[in-house]
Amino acid sequence: MKLSIGITTALHLDDAINIARLSEENNYYRIWVGEELQGPDIFTYISILASNTTNIGLGTGITSLWVRNLAVIANSISGIQINSGGRFTAGLGVGGIPELQKILGEKPKETIARVRENIFLLRKIITGEKITIQSDFNDFQRYKLAYKVPSLKIYLGVRGKKMLKLAGEIADGVIFSGPLKSLINDVRILEKSAKKNGRNPNEICKVLWNPFVLSEKNEAINLARDVVSVMLGSMPKRSNEWVVEKEIVDLCIYGNKKEIMRKISDLESIGFNELVLGPPYGKNPSKVIESFGRRNQD
Repeated sequence: MKLSIGITTALHLDDAINIARLSEENNYYRIWVGEELQGPDIFTYISILASNTTNIGLGTGITSLWVRNLAVIANSISGIQINSGGRFTAGLGVGGIPELQKILGEKPKETIARVRENIFLLRKIITGEKITIQSDFNDFQRYKLAYKVPSLKIYLGVRGKKMLKLAGEIADGVIFSGPLKSLINDVRILEKSAKKNGRNPNEICKVLWNPFVLSEKNEAINLARDVVSVMLGSMPKRSNEWVVEKEIVDLCIYGNKKEIMRKISDLESIGFNELVLGPPYGKNPSKVIESFGRRNQD
């Protein structure tokens, strides 16, 4: 199981740079950056992290396809891929519905069709094709990047049966979140869709990013509960059906190191290839990062 580190653009950039450097020193696979839509621009943020690291992977986890023109997204992810030396992964999706409603004034519509078309077009743009299309979602007239881009993978951060099926059809990887019972079913939906579309499900990277808390004391449960409550507040109302109060920490990877290592083994058996640690990590983020670093992540 590969271990990666998660941060969001709500974290002060100086702190993010320190975490990125520490993560690279401790042999983590990748840094995923979640986008706070009312915070700093995620592409600028990741570009700065790229300039302050050398080898560690970088990814958006996620940015919404609804808040930027597709040409802007194409240029941004291509630019980071070039400037990072090919270390970037584009994590895309719909995003948090409550936050998007504040920006759009309504819930995103025709999500499946829009994500499908946008990923299709992004792949063409990244590979240097000239795009002409006029649809409900895009209008390009002979659009083409002015530079060549190293191969770039596109992951989808998705929830829900229909979006998971789409991910099984078109995504290079999927970023999951949710309680264990839901995750088992979600992975199966993805794998079934992949097989139906003639793909090997083992070639789709399965990433789990739930809140993460390392602690030797019972305080981990309270911290986990606080974090998950915030997480649920950014999700559609139906997501609250995932958990009841006494089980709210099922959405969080928490406990002491021995307990967490056992949970990692369980997650591997479900089919996950990569686990994202944090936030909030624990009382001392640096010690948590160091504790799980420098291990075999094959």
